[in-house]
Amino acid sequence: MQRVSYSFLITAFFVFQFALSMDHDKRAHDLRRVALMRNHRKNIQVAVKKDESVNKVKKIPMMSYAMVLRRGDQIFMEDQASIGILDKENNHAGNVMLTICDGHHGDRAENDDRAAKYPGVDAASYAVKHLYKYIQNMVEKQCYAIEQSWFEVFTRVSLEILKDPNLTYQGTTALVAKINKCHATFSWVGDSRAIVMRDGEVIFTTIDHRPDDLLERNRIENDGAEVIYSDRARVNGDLPISRVLGNIYAKPYVVSTPQIATCDLKNDDLIILASDGVWKVMSNEQVAGVVMRALQYKIEEIDKRYPCHPHLRNKQPDGKVVEGGSNGMLERVARVLRDEAYIRGSNDNISAILFRIEANQ
Repeated sequence: MQRVSYSFLITAFFVFQFALSMDHDKRAHDLRRVALMRNHRKNIQVAVKKDESVNKVKKIPMMSYAMVLRRGDQIFMEDQASIGILDKENNHAGNVMLTICDGHHGDRAENDDRAAKYPGVDAASYAVKHLYKYIQNMVEKQCYAIEQSWFEVFTRVSLEILKDPNLTYQGTTALVAKINKCHATFSWVGDSRAIVMRDGEVIFTTIDHRPDDLLERNRIENDGAEVIYSDRARVNGDLPISRVLGNIYAKPYVVSTPQIATCDLKNDDLIILASDGVWKVMSNEQVAGVVMRALQYKIEEIDKRYPCHPHLRNKQPDGKVVEGGSNGMLERVARVLRDEAYIRGSNDNISAILFRIEANQ
């Protein structure tokens, strides 16, 4: 019995040593991987050529971003986007707000002479400006963790659009992301969408507000409207979205109540916000694939492999491209995403924001 015990102890000792060595090898592999990622990021940063014409937004510490908007084949550019610092006195904390609004005046409003004069860009511009103003005030009062505060902000902006005689027939989607170093809060109405990527995988997505969604359809029908299918599901045969800011002719069936969701963030997470000009032709996974493929190249290689699409390079009267950011790599990747959406057949306005949490150097 004593020999058996000694043999068992010796065997257990060697198994334990083997397990330790495997764990050590794994830790060493992880450390090498982190080192390679940091070196790659430093090489990218060295290669970036700063362009004062695009770096108009104050640099956000420990975070990098890029934004691109394009009119596409539409008559008006009704997408609006912005990136802003919410806590300006303590911007090292990284309280940043990303916003995309996609304006419209609706099919039914085209029959109204007054409504037809005003494309949805006015409502979208108003929403971008005032959402930032009211959410900044919300952050200063430190009540941004309360869902009711988000509801009040979206409701207030929607009512102000309805009361303005030049905006009342217009409407806009609204997608807001409030981001700090380790956390993101998303609030939205409509079909502009956000995703969060980690290690090339989509770990979070907002859900589009569409009339054919079961919960949305039940609410619409309970309020006395109907969902009519033509080219796609529409509320009373008109709007293809079930939540929006403004749009007096769609009330009360199309509401302005935002949906709210949160996501924990880690270093090197990539956040993408885009209007439906992207999502109409690409899934979350396709967007993630396009972005990851572009990120594997150096800046010079991206310029060679992904030249700007000729149609998008041409200037258009009221739809000049708006692009820029704090990181040359992300700027190019944003352009790649924009061009890919157009090549895949998107004839809508296209807008996108890419935002990355940087690891501490």
